[in-house]
Amino acid sequence: MNKVTVSKLHTLTGHNDSIYTLAGVDSKHFISGAGDGMVVIWDLEKPETGHLLAKVPSSVYALIYHPFRKQVVVGQNFEGLHFIDISSKKEIKTLKLNTSAIFDLQYFGDMIIAATGSGQVYLIHWENNSIEHVINLSEKSARTVAVNFR
Repeated sequence: MNKVTVSKLHTLTGHNDSIYTLAGVDSKHFISGAGDGMVVIWDLEKPETGHLLAKVPSSVYALIYHPFRKQVVVGQNFEGLHFIDISSKKEIKTLKLNTSAIFDLQYFGDMIIAATGSGQVYLIHWENNSIEHVINLSEKSARTVAVNFR
């Protein structure tokens, strides 16, 4: 059996609660969302400082970053989606889904896929900011979405 060696490189501080989700931006930056409602962008070349992108009133279990739109979509629990322009750090639009937690977000083309605590999966058109379809999958939570690009 091979031995794995782990060494600590940096400590990233800034959140006041558990971190639930991460999204890569590029080879030097990533975004985190946490139970404190903060969405923070981190620079791996300056790991001691994160920059606040958004603060929402409740936990963030899911977020996605779209590289061509330069937007992050934040799934705020019990509310809905917040679309944030990463350059200006301003909210562009919001979309109310339901009062359940949002556990996962993925995108495919112009569609956002949201898995919720109500067992529903939402298909949302990114540009129109409209719910295109709701799939009732379970009486319990839909926790994760997998997208097959084939």
